[in-house]
Amino acid sequence: MEIDTPEFARQFRPTIISSPHERCGTTLIQRLLNSSKKMIVFGENEHFIKMMPECVYAVYHWHMKWSDEFNAVRDQFIHNGLSERSDNLQPDSKEYFQATVASFYNYIYCYDNSSKQYGFQKWGIKFPRLNPNHLLFLNKLLPNAKYIYIYRDLIPIAKLLKAQNRAYTLPRLAQLAVEWRYNMKQMAKLANHPNTLLIRYESMQKEPLRILARLEAWCGIRDLDQQLMNRQINIFRNDNDQSLHEEELTEEELAVLSV
Repeated sequence: MEIDTPEFARQFRPTIISSPHERCGTTLIQRLLNSSKKMIVFGENEHFIKMMPECVYAVYHWHMKWSDEFNAVRDQFIHNGLSERSDNLQPDSKEYFQATVASFYNYIYCYDNSSKQYGFQKWGIKFPRLNPNHLLFLNKLLPNAKYIYIYRDLIPIAKLLKAQNRAYTLPRLAQLAVEWRYNMKQMAKLANHPNTLLIRYESMQKEPLRILARLEAWCGIRDLDQQLMNRQINIFRNDNDQSLHEEELTEEELAVLSV
């Protein structure tokens, strides 16, 4: 049993936006693309874009590993009526895997059909913190999708998360650093991928017009609203409406991030 891309899956061409961590600019990319009014980029849906592909991957490897055992236990039960290994009494592995894959594509159909009903031929979705390996697996399921992976330096991310009271403990900062470094290392796999556009957040700040032109060319749309480049997004604290600014890190916090 192999993961073969169904031929019908090639008709879907969503744009999937992600990053190695939060606070990297996925919302800015989403709003820029939506400002063209030529496509609709949906907000975060963890169940669809993260959990469902992970389920497909897990079911594939689980049944690849145990399919012979499942078949043996099932045959024993069917022919003898009893099985001492009833925990492994499972349906046909291939059919179960195909049902899991079909569930994923049902979500794709939903997004694709909804976008067309709303008057958009192009659509996408954004979700930060997807590992590059996850995107590569998604590409097996959606070979004609386009991917935008936006990344930025670790310290600004930590400062913003601290300002939001979301990374104020040393263990959470350490976890942030581990996750960010791992995803950045894995990002090298995307560097020459024909379906992936890598964008450095700091480059958007320094050369906004050049990055806008790259986005327009990549997505096949025009007239992105340049004014959005000057507007802060998701800038509020969790507990009030005071504008969010980077909060300086202590020497101890910086030391944790540098390990």
